[in-house]
Amino acid sequence: MDGRIERIVLTNFMTYTHVEVLPGPHLNIVIGPNGTGKSSIVCAILLGLKTKPKVLGRGGNLTSFVKTGCSSATIEIELLNLQGKNYIIKRVIIAKDGSSKWFLNGDEKSSKEIEDLATKLKLQVDNLCQFLPQDRVQDFARMDHHELLINTIKCVGSDGMLEDLEQLKKFRKMELELLGDVQQLKERLGREQQLIARIQGEVDSLNQRESMEKDLTSYKQKLAWLLYGMKRTDLTEQCFLYCGTWATGAVCQTGSKLKQKVKEALQHKKQHETRIAPFEKAAQTDEQNLRRLQEQLNQEFRLVEGKRQEMDRKVRDVQLTEGLLEDEKRRLNTKLKEREKLLNAITDLERGLEMLRDNLAHLQQKQEINPAELENLKAKEIEYKQVKSSHMSNEIKEDIPWRRSGESHVQHSMATGSFMKRALENRRLKFSDVSDQRLRKLCDPSSTNDVYKAVMSLHKRQDRSISKYSGEMLCRQDNLRPAKLLNISVDEEELARIDSRILEMKQALQNTDEELEQLETEVAQVDKKLEKIIQKRHELEGHEQKITQLNNRIRAKEDDIRRCRRELESEEQIKESYNRNILLDTAERDLASMKTNLRELLEAAKASTDGFTPANPEFERYSALFETLPNDVVDLKSAIRETRAKLSCLGDVNPHLIQEYEQRNQQIADLNGALEGRANKNGTLMEKMQEIKGRWLPPLRELVERINSKFGECFNALKSAGEVVLDYGQDENDFEHYGLRIRVKFRSEDQLQNLNRRLQSGGERSVSTAIFMISLQGLSRVPFCCDPMFVGSNPARVDEFFLSYKVCPMSSVACKRTL
Repeated sequence: MDGRIERIVLTNFMTYTHVEVLPGPHLNIVIGPNGTGKSSIVCAILLGLKTKPKVLGRGGNLTSFVKTGCSSATIEIELLNLQGKNYIIKRVIIAKDGSSKWFLNGDEKSSKEIEDLATKLKLQVDNLCQFLPQDRVQDFARMDHHELLINTIKCVGSDGMLEDLEQLKKFRKMELELLGDVQQLKERLGREQQLIARIQGEVDSLNQRESMEKDLTSYKQKLAWLLYGMKRTDLTEQCFLYCGTWATGAVCQTGSKLKQKVKEALQHKKQHETRIAPFEKAAQTDEQNLRRLQEQLNQEFRLVEGKRQEMDRKVRDVQLTEGLLEDEKRRLNTKLKEREKLLNAITDLERGLEMLRDNLAHLQQKQEINPAELENLKAKEIEYKQVKSSHMSNEIKEDIPWRRSGESHVQHSMATGSFMKRALENRRLKFSDVSDQRLRKLCDPSSTNDVYKAVMSLHKRQDRSISKYSGEMLCRQDNLRPAKLLNISVDEEELARIDSRILEMKQALQNTDEELEQLETEVAQVDKKLEKIIQKRHELEGHEQKITQLNNRIRAKEDDIRRCRRELESEEQIKESYNRNILLDTAERDLASMKTNLRELLEAAKASTDGFTPANPEFERYSALFETLPNDVVDLKSAIRETRAKLSCLGDVNPHLIQEYEQRNQQIADLNGALEGRANKNGTLMEKMQEIKGRWLPPLRELVERINSKFGECFNALKSAGEVVLDYGQDENDFEHYGLRIRVKFRSEDQLQNLNRRLQSGGERSVSTAIFMISLQGLSRVPFCCDPMFVGSNPARVDEFFLSYKVCPMSSVACKRTL
């Protein structure tokens, strides 16, 4: 099995200077007196496999494991690796500070990597069922039955058995929590049910009261509408009664007289209508003419207004064109002034040119230079004209006969050829377009060594000289004069184009003036038409005034007619009319009072039915309710009195009781829902727990049975008795209390007793522990086990100890065991 110890090498470790241990494949027994180093080998195994010193039951300082007088101790353990090269773990303990260095197959590693390797190889050195140091034999007996079960499962249990146990414990804890929650919910549910049972009677009374109040409201609503209907019927009857009384009295008394008067009035009316008819006809004719003229006037006015707007737009366009032409004219005048200045400058230059020609004649005589060559010189770039002009003027000045004689004594600092080369290369200057052959003719060979005493930039000139007094170099910088010789040119094509443009502008301006005159003529004609239209409008206004006068005369005649009709009424008619009006006023006041009362009844009835009337669709629910109620006012009032009496007998009820009752009902429903949810969750949890328990408990019982069989066999060989049982208390699902019980009996008169520190002696505990460890041999899933046992000096115990190992054959053991 991977991880089995093949070799142990110790250097300067505890009592050993150097020792090498080679364990066999099965049982290995280390025997010796006290102090011979048996425990040192066990300590080396533990410390070499990343175990803390406190696991050994010794001090926590690693320096105590270094041999006295040595600076370091080395532990080297070789572990079997069936898939390749064996694992060689080496630990170096430094005595100075107690630190350690770890090596795996010669490579330095961290302690975490060594620990991961030990976990991978199932080296459970902290499990007392696999590795039991001598100083911790007492701790084995101190383990409770649950810890013993867990360590046994780690040592001999199948893969996943320990995880299943932890899962079962977790589910059991969740189950207990759910049961606790269910118990609390049941207690709360019981309390809520008791409270709601106490207020049930009051709630029933309150519901009965609410039902009676609804009935009382329905009675009042129907009573209000019945009263409104009765009052409305009375009002209708009164209206018919008053109308009949008035008509009968008035018509009987004045019928005959009024007929005669009306007949006479109709005759007068016909006469007046005959007199008015011609005037009305003339007025209608005038109105028609006025409307027709008004429409014509409006139409002509719209046409004139449209033409005026069109003329205004054209005038604005002409004015805009004139403005543009004026701007162009000003710009051209400006250019003409500039050209005149240039012409003046050209005239000055012509005079200067005559002077230069005289000087050139002198130069021609002196240096044999062709004047045409100098006239062809020009600047390529406009910014260098100023420099070239200044330079040429200086050359001319230097060559004239009357130059100063002292200039021949100037010190030369730079050759002309060197200066020209640097100027052409660095400044990239080109002064002329002539060929090199002609350019050489312009230069005097005698002046090859002359140097320029002035340095020129684009706009500056810098002169350098040596002071006669101090010998220092003096510099003077001046601005160059504006270029005149090479800066003046006249573009004849541009001048011709500008002149042509001026002529075009003048022609366009003349055309615009003609169009403007034509537009002004048209505007004058339109103004004349507008004056005629205005004159017609004044005439129409005069006709309108005449029509107004005729209308006034018609209204005056109508007033005369009405006055004549009023004169037809006699004093008797006025008296009868007065009496009739008195009766009518009385009837109207009575009817108004009844209408007011009826309106109040209607408002009260509408208020009782939320503002709805029988004409509204929402009134259907009230109509269906009113059909079940009495149709007599007396019966309704009796029912109202009876209902009020019953309500007074019920007494006062807490208005918040219903709200409390509903809240408690809701709480009960919530509690029932919570209980149902907890029950479902608990059922799901129990199913999972039973599933895990079904695959965990049977293998565990089989494993314990095999351990118990081997344990009992060993004790029978010692003429004693012992057993290992699985204990889980009274509840099989209480996985926290699952454990292993080791029961032993060394004397025939004793009973089987649990192995602990109080009931057995030290030797008995050692033998029992050793036999239990041996019983795990055939089932162990770890690479090796170590049982440092101390049986004392009792020869019988020593014989029993070795006999227990003889009983258990080691040939079939899958792991090593070191004692």
